Amino acid sequence: MGVVDTVSWYLESARRIFRIRREMNRYLDEDSDMSSFLTVDDGRLWLAGGIDVVPSTDPMWGALIQALVGAHGPAVIKPIQDVYREVGSRHGKLLKYLFSPEQQGRIFDFYSDIGYANAPYLLAGTVEDLRRIEDVGTEIRDDDELIVAPIRNASETHGVKSIGLDLTFPCCIFEPCFAQGVFEQLLDRPVYMEEKRCEGKGDDYCLYVFGLGERGRQAVKAFTSLSEEVTFPEDAARDTVSPEQVDDMLRDYVSQHPSADEMLELGSDGLELMGVPTFPFLIEAWGSIITGLMDTLGQSAIRSGHDTYRELGIRHGTAVSDCSPEEYSRLITLWEHVGYYTIDEITVDGTSVTVQELLEHLDNETAPTFSIQITDSMTARGLREHRRTTVYPACIFESAYLEGVFAARHPRDISVTEKTCQARGDNHCTWQYHVTDD
Repeated sequence: MGVVDTVSWYLESARRIFRIRREMNRYLDEDSDMSSFLTVDDGRLWLAGGIDVVPSTDPMWGALIQALVGAHGPAVIKPIQDVYREVGSRHGKLLKYLFSPEQQGRIFDFYSDIGYANAPYLLAGTVEDLRRIEDVGTEIRDDDELIVAPIRNASETHGVKSIGLDLTFPCCIFEPCFAQGVFEQLLDRPVYMEEKRCEGKGDDYCLYVFGLGERGRQAVKAFTSLSEEVTFPEDAARDTVSPEQVDDMLRDYVSQHPSADEMLELGSDGLELMGVPTFPFLIEAWGSIITGLMDTLGQSAIRSGHDTYRELGIRHGTAVSDCSPEEYSRLITLWEHVGYYTIDEITVDGTSVTVQELLEHLDNETAPTFSIQITDSMTARGLREHRRTTVYPACIFESAYLEGVFAARHPRDISVTEKTCQARGDNHCTWQYHVTDD
């Protein structure tokens, strides 16, 4: 990144922080409902007027976890957790210097409100003596060794449950490690974390245990379980979205073709995409996943999700396989509309075509190769959030999904090669698809 780009990045970051601080102050002080904080603008989602997010269904999130764990085993969770901890630390610094202690304590209510984990209360103290607290910003004492958080509805556990994935190890990535980083900044001491229980492996709730300082580290190891029964408010539960519900949503979408403003709706039960409950997935969070994987596993980490996302594309394409090319094209543009990527140009034999025209070429077997040029893929934007570039193409999740969408409709084999990629400094991403006989 050159000097001009660096200066521009910092200026834009400063402007965005100003907008976010203004909106966060309003939310934290007035206890505004989420409909005034999570906004839909021409089909795109924005948090606090400046945080880039996209909608994600539980099965899509579960598919990612399944792909990573299937390729690399449970050890793949740790590097992603480490990066999320860094994200939490950055957010903690902003909270510490921009907001009052009373406001800082509400940040976790905010994440619960937008659809992440729900904690009915927190506990603080020692292994032998824990007390309930409401506010981390004002109620933690100097001699406290632990913060204990019983959790339900973590985004990861909803994801793995939605696809029937049975795990034997804790799988929570975002919620505990983000909180760990925030605690380190707000409390100005090292914080250690272990997940003692996890819904993802069959427990009835998740239990995050944070150790404060060196004594806290030892206390985390000594802590085994809560002595009290944990009860959650009835309204804390939310239904898990199944892959079949997503299939139905896609069929409704391609047949009804709603406007951008009708696709995403904020109701009393949260965010919905064409009537299916979703949660806002922060682009910075996606960048954290890619960054953590690259630092630990290199290019193989990027490749690891290819087959799973290709199968996801095949599933979604099969759900609308009886549609016309015009309707089928809407499946491809749906994810463009809600912010996963922007399609700049599609070419067949050097000629620009529309998505519908490309599908007609594929139906008629007149497109042995075709290229899709895009900008602002979710992966490229996520890495920009972390000021990172790669030495190899990185948008394998997005390109593999479309590979599956095309393969579901086409009778021959389709594969993809990413020729250029914004994540490694190119002006755009170019995905070249090859069609061959089985």
